[in-house]
Amino acid sequence: FIYFTSLNGAAGWDLEYSRLYKPDKFTGAETEVWVDGQTKHFWNVNFWLETSLSDQFDYFEPRVKGRFLRNPGQRNVVGWVGTDNSKAIRLSTNFNSMVIRVLIGLLYLNVNSRFRISDRLSFNAGVFRGREKNEVGYVNRANVGTDTEVYMGKRDVTSVEASLSGKYSFSANMTLNLRMRHYWSGVSYNSFHLLAEDGTLADTDYDQNHNQDFDAFNVDLIYRWRFAPGS
Repeated sequence: FIYFTSLNGAAGWDLEYSRLYKPDKFTGAETEVWVDGQTKHFWNVNFWLETSLSDQFDYFEPRVKGRFLRNPGQRNVVGWVGTDNSKAIRLSTNFNSMVIRVLIGLLYLNVNSRFRISDRLSFNAGVFRGREKNEVGYVNRANVGTDTEVYMGKRDVTSVEASLSGKYSFSANMTLNLRMRHYWSGVSYNSFHLLAEDGTLADTDYDQNHNQDFDAFNVDLIYRWRFAPGS
């Protein structure tokens, strides 16, 4: 890990090497370069570039002991921008965009706003949209004699979230928070594949409907009283 810093910003580089504890198996290696800084108008800006140095070996997604999914290396660009935090109105946004060698695409975009009415009362609103194209995930499995066949699917995953919250501070140790959140996520399969022993995807005649979605609306009211350190 290498880290550089200055009065108005910082930059760094790191290298990550991963192995599974048991069994002792290599799972991947990647490097990351990042910079963050602050403008003269007190805007915060952060950017990351993540690059895989090898294929990634996922021993959890197949859900069968000893089997693994081999995902190709990827490049991921992440960014975050926020306006002056001392102002009554603050806007911030972050994105996560990924391009993988087999035309898998990913885009996360999040936009948030904060409105400070007074030192005691503030409101926050946010919108999030995520899109993953041809993400590979577990679908089903079948026992054939003494072997287990694992079926994987390439799917498009779309997620949308909207939230609105308010916070009132009675004192430094006592607050009341109200939060409303609506979340929806849908999965649409493009193709199905048989997981080979080497972790790659093979052709199969498996064809069932696994498309689904999830919808949730939450309202949370939280009263927080810090009557002692750590309480």
